[in-house]
Amino acid sequence: MGQVKHNGWTNYETWAVNAHLMNSEPLYERLMSIIQNPDDGYQQAETLQEWLRIDRDAQPEDIALEGDLVGMYIDLVCAALDAVNWREIVEHAWQDVNQFNGYKLA
Repeated sequence: MGQVKHNGWTNYETWAVNAHLMNSEPLYERLMSIIQNPDDGYQQAETLQEWLRIDRDAQPEDIALEGDLVGMYIDLVCAALDAVNWREIVEHAWQDVNQFNGYKLA
């Protein structure tokens, strides 16, 4: 399935990260320090991603979200959770629990 544009941006997630970066003075200042670096746009994008992205293998004690980053991560997690097909999970669990009982989910 293709991504859905949001307010002219590639997708909601891109728009949300940009909105947080542009509306928080400390985050904006850090963004400006990245883009004012003489690196090319690709390298600047990579630096930005390295700053904001949490490594999937990180341990909880290694993750320190502070200040305005907390709101950005909450928005992104909520967006991801909004995309979850909750009914599909319920149906799958229902099948596991009742596979031999002949019950069907209404």
